[in-house]
Amino acid sequence: MPDSSLELVIEAESSPALRKIARKVIENQRISPDEGLILFEEAPTGFLGSLANHIRYSRHGDRERQNDGLSLAEVEQALGSGRIIEQYGDTGRGESCLLAGFTDGGKPVHVVCGRMNDGLVVITVYIPMPPK
Repeated sequence: MPDSSLELVIEAESSPALRKIARKVIENQRISPDEGLILFEEAPTGFLGSLANHIRYSRHGDRERQNDGLSLAEVEQALGSGRIIEQYGDTGRGESCLLAGFTDGGKPVHVVCGRMNDGLVVITVYIPMPPK
């Protein structure tokens, strides 16, 4: 039995290739360039939207991302390569964690994120600086 609206969208998709790619997205695995091309050429708009909404940004998180000159792709790379370095209890909005990762170009990135509905919400994101 599906446990989220994204699961329902995936189950309803008739293409095995698109279902396989969607599973990788849910499991935070990197997709290949060929899989990206399949999404571009074959995926219905609603299917793509459901996958895109799997990771959401708070207004603050997106502002901080832009202030540090980080692209959405760089944040996704950091999420894919990162490790949780701190976990935070429920502060009224749910549990969250601090993840440290790197972009494909080696840029360090810290992401504070938590769960929201069926996906991940980026609460804030920044390039860490050494203490003064």
